[in-house]
Amino acid sequence: MSSRKNQWPSKQPTKRRKFHGNRHTKTNKDKQEDEDCRTTNEDKKIDRSRSRSPSPGPSSRIETPSKPRSIAENSVLSRSEKKIMTALSIPHNESDARSSSSDSDDDSDSDSYNKREMNGYRIIDIGILNKAVTNNVVCRFCKAPVSLIETDCRGLGSTYNFVCNNNCEQLCSFPSCPTEGNLQRYTVNKRAIFSMRCIGGDRAELETFCGVMDIPSGISKSTVHILNSKISEAAISSAASSMSDAAKHEYNNSESINDTFERDIDVSLDGTWMTRGHSSNIGTTCIIGLETGKVLDSETLSKQCKGCDWWNNKDKTTQAYKDWQANHICTINHTGSSGSMEATAAVAMFGRSKNLHSLRYTRYIGDGDSSSFQTVFNSKPYDKDIEKIECVGHVQKRMGSRLRKLKDSYKGQKLSDGKPIGGKNRLTDVKIDAITTYYGNAIRANKHDLKSMREAIWAIYFHYRSSDEDPTHHFCNKSWCRYLQTPEEERKKFKHTTGLPRAVMDAIRPTFKALVETNLLKKCLEGYTQNSNESLNSVIWKICPKIKNHGLFVVKAATALAICLYNDGAKGYMKVLDSLGLSVGNNTKRFCEMKDRDRIYFAKRKTTQASLECRRQKRRERKAANEKNDDKSYSKGCY
Repeated sequence: MSSRKNQWPSKQPTKRRKFHGNRHTKTNKDKQEDEDCRTTNEDKKIDRSRSRSPSPGPSSRIETPSKPRSIAENSVLSRSEKKIMTALSIPHNESDARSSSSDSDDDSDSDSYNKREMNGYRIIDIGILNKAVTNNVVCRFCKAPVSLIETDCRGLGSTYNFVCNNNCEQLCSFPSCPTEGNLQRYTVNKRAIFSMRCIGGDRAELETFCGVMDIPSGISKSTVHILNSKISEAAISSAASSMSDAAKHEYNNSESINDTFERDIDVSLDGTWMTRGHSSNIGTTCIIGLETGKVLDSETLSKQCKGCDWWNNKDKTTQAYKDWQANHICTINHTGSSGSMEATAAVAMFGRSKNLHSLRYTRYIGDGDSSSFQTVFNSKPYDKDIEKIECVGHVQKRMGSRLRKLKDSYKGQKLSDGKPIGGKNRLTDVKIDAITTYYGNAIRANKHDLKSMREAIWAIYFHYRSSDEDPTHHFCNKSWCRYLQTPEEERKKFKHTTGLPRAVMDAIRPTFKALVETNLLKKCLEGYTQNSNESLNSVIWKICPKIKNHGLFVVKAATALAICLYNDGAKGYMKVLDSLGLSVGNNTKRFCEMKDRDRIYFAKRKTTQASLECRRQKRRERKAANEKNDDKSYSKGCY
């Protein structure tokens, strides 16, 4: 028994509370002392309330926000009164909101939510709030119930009054959010329009949200236009500051030029258009530094002005047209085709790089889709020639696009073996994707070695050309070629199952020969890509969706906001909010920190080798299944 008892952990002795008696053991003397204590506390409460009351009278249960109560004084209030008092102590202007926000930052993060000062915005049912006020708050003069009424409502902002039901006096008036300007505009409307812009919405989306949530919203189109202009100015200002900081980093990490303050850096440039097909009226182009991976400059061009289009067929002799023309700012800043926007923007950004950042973009990563490089090269922005570096990703795409174009050109024709180029065990889309992937891997795996790169590319061709009768694996690598991994004495029994017929390989040989040229592969020796530009473009069109029609100012604002987010992360929201004159509360700070933390975590997880291989395998299996189950129910022009 003693050994079994020793197996259990010893029980810690508990600390007993001191017994003070209960209602059965207390004497009449103890009960009298408790009653005297309660009476003393009630007297203290009355004295405190009288000292706070502006005029002699009964103790009021509510006060105006001009003299907010301290924590010690709030301790004698009920829970509902504390909530109402906290709601009343809101700032009447944006400077008060900022000061209260900065004071709350000094609080310890370990405090519980209930101890933390309430700030920010909440969605509350006004009927519940009015009922709580009526049932729990009385007038300080006549002790009659108090009601909450709304005296003004503009957009999402309102002004409320506490009114006595006996109409003795208006107790206080307060807005639902900070106000600004001589017209006392509600700042919540500016914040709401900016929030909609951040998620790719505008006034229509805000109206839908408010309508479904039973929130009154009456922001007019003219007000939204004014707010969008302010948001555009704030975003452009914040983006300029962010790009200047990135350029300073590039400048400090680059080598200096003799007897000058200018320095040479490598950049990547890419353009994007609002609508697909390069027929858009608006396009934007950005330059990203390779050292920092951040945006250094951007240019947004437009060849359309909606105002000018509206007045084209109108009478231009009227006074209305003259008044409009006096205040009109035309948004047309480009003449020519939509495809030439990238080249025009590139010339402008290269030309101002020395004055803007004291930098020269001497090595330029392009995609070969436009004439940007040749146009910049001919403009001679520097006294030194600009060198072009090819994007490996776009060079890799050339293999896939050329093979698909070749397959379409042979449609309805027979090869030397009497069969079409496509079909089972021939040049299918799955084979084209595999060859394209191997071509890109051969370039990336042999950076800085042109000879090895060319041999690795030809190894792909001869590996697919190999057959049981004529194995041609002299360029293959043992790390991936199963034929070379097989022992020499067993190679005669090896079966080639992944190859393509000789007739197909003879047809695609010119494509391989064109894409293995020395001049092309020399520009790929660095292994650079334009993935950063493509990522930035996706951020721009998330803020400004392509499915909607936007003007130049909106696209400029979206581009500037995307640059802030791309360079600085989610903290770019806070920079724009500060430029707009809006307070950055604790809720916004926590959101930005969480957003950046989650983004970094998921980015690291997606870049692991296991994750990459898993996604590639899923894509291959999906394409193979689609090709196997394709019953030609849909085909261009066949029906």
